[in-house]
Amino acid sequence: MVVFTRDKNLKLPIKRRYLIVGALVLGLVSFAQSYLNHTYIRASEAPFLWPMYAITPLAENFTWIVLIPLIYRFIYSEAAHFKWSLGVLVKYLLGISLFVGVHRVLSLCPLFGVAHVLNVEQFSMESFTRLLEFTPVVVLANVPAFLAIVALLLFADYYRKSHSRQVQLLEIQEQLAKANLEVLKNQIQPHFLFNALNSATALVKSDVGKAQVVLVKLASVLAQVLEVNERSLIKVSDELTFTEDYIELLEIRFGDRLQVEWSVEHGALDFYCPPFMIQTLVENTVKHKLSRSNGKVYLRIAIQLKKQQIYIEVSDRMDSSSQLQRETNTRQPGGRGLANIQQRLETIYGENYAFHTEVDNQGGFSVIYELPVDVLPVH
Repeated sequence: MVVFTRDKNLKLPIKRRYLIVGALVLGLVSFAQSYLNHTYIRASEAPFLWPMYAITPLAENFTWIVLIPLIYRFIYSEAAHFKWSLGVLVKYLLGISLFVGVHRVLSLCPLFGVAHVLNVEQFSMESFTRLLEFTPVVVLANVPAFLAIVALLLFADYYRKSHSRQVQLLEIQEQLAKANLEVLKNQIQPHFLFNALNSATALVKSDVGKAQVVLVKLASVLAQVLEVNERSLIKVSDELTFTEDYIELLEIRFGDRLQVEWSVEHGALDFYCPPFMIQTLVENTVKHKLSRSNGKVYLRIAIQLKKQQIYIEVSDRMDSSSQLQRETNTRQPGGRGLANIQQRLETIYGENYAFHTEVDNQGGFSVIYELPVDVLPVH
């Protein structure tokens, strides 16, 4: 059902240039039909008055174009509070008769003007008067054209409003997705900053020199955080640089207890991924293993290109002699961090990504992403 609302700045649902092109095309088709009928079907010996046969359909079509804004306003204003009643029915019938009658009179004027200039006897003022006397019959004959115009306007109006609603819905969905992404990123950043400051605080008591190095490095990392804060996607190379700087902070604190192995395919560095995707997993390793043991933890970060997918794997394992302290909660490794990452991936990629975790018999934990390479940031 078409829903109308009053609008002072009422605009046609069809652009005028499309109406003009349509009128010209229909006029040329009508002219061609008249020529074929006169020359081949009727095989008339009388001369073909091409100006008359060309002007007639064009005059009718362009008269409709002149009247279409008034017709649209008429049906628009009536439909805004439409209720079936005898009065409304009479009003519609009178409106139809008025528009079709006015169309007939206006379309005859250029026709007889051209006939007068060409001095065509068949189109004298007497014939013009005679045609006006038969206007009621002509009105009935032109009612289908009027109804076709009304149907076209209603369809175009419905399509325009339906398209506008779809555009608004997509804009709302995009705004919600961006808002959700900002919430998820804001959950990550305070947690990361808290851990980094804890590292600096712990070193102040034992090694002031190292604490100063941590603070300088932390300032560099914070600058990178602010730089990518407004972006939903960054280059893999930027994410890698950020993660390397973060790991340097960890190595200052934990020394050789953190052993990192890199396996990076350089062809993958120019593609894009969400920010903090690798750093968050490194932070989880620190929280769930490195901070809860006194032994070594081995971290492996692998980035590859596989079948038009960016393959990212972050895995960790502990030294066989290390003892892991019991956690005070029962959440799985990664817990909130992994849930956050998965929500961000779903927001950005929809269903076009893979995400899974693996746990081996020795307690090693791996997280694997497979991201499409054809998703680019929107500027």
